[in-house]
Amino acid sequence: MESSGIGNVIAVVIGGGFALAFIFGLVAARTNICTMGALSDVVNMGHWGMETED
Repeated sequence: MESSGIGNVIAVVIGGGFALAFIFGLVAARTNICTMGALSDVVNMGHWGMETED
């Protein structure tokens, strides 16, 4: 593989990572998920469910 091919692979991997992070952030914001609260519930109370507030 030549050096320009490696550069393309690196650019695709980095771009894919940013795209996945953007999609995850968008979904997390739309669903109002709180990662810290979820981890706290699992560790402190053993509760794996998610209640929603309407």
